Amino acid sequence: PHVWLDPQNAVYWLGEIADALAVLDTANADFYQSNAKSAQDALISLNTEIAAEFHAAPIKSFIVYHDAYQYFENRFGITADGAIAPADAQRPSAARLAALTRHLKEEEIVCIFSEPQFKTGLINALETDGGLSHFVIDPLGSELEIGSGFYTQLITSVKTTIQGCQ
Repeated sequence: PHVWLDPQNAVYWLGEIADALAVLDTANADFYQSNAKSAQDALISLNTEIAAEFHAAPIKSFIVYHDAYQYFENRFGITADGAIAPADAQRPSAARLAALTRHLKEEEIVCIFSEPQFKTGLINALETDGGLSHFVIDPLGSELEIGSGFYTQLITSVKTTIQGCQ
């Protein structure tokens, strides 16, 4: 359900939010619409920029702790080669970890992405030969400053972290 990781969804939501606010507060309707249009234009630009960056410098094979980035991946044409945990709240079985270890070696996976709330024990268990680079993605932006630039910073942070897998 990490639908917010596709900036195109945010472009759509901005329009819907502005329309709803304009109905509730007609005196400021133009203000809401103008702000939404400005933010939409900036996100469309960001979308184009990120897509061009991933196209120009393809990302190497990577896995994620849990399959949370499909919206981002689909938007920008990148794909995780697997996930440690089958879902956010599930711990992987021993059989899954063994299969993933084989997969890492067979497919020459070079990076693994986790999130701040996950312990690194399972990741360390997979890094048997030191060939995996570990990066932490924060899809909630818990370290970012809340404000008008928050969402752009969040998407840029996810992009930059994934680009670390070169």
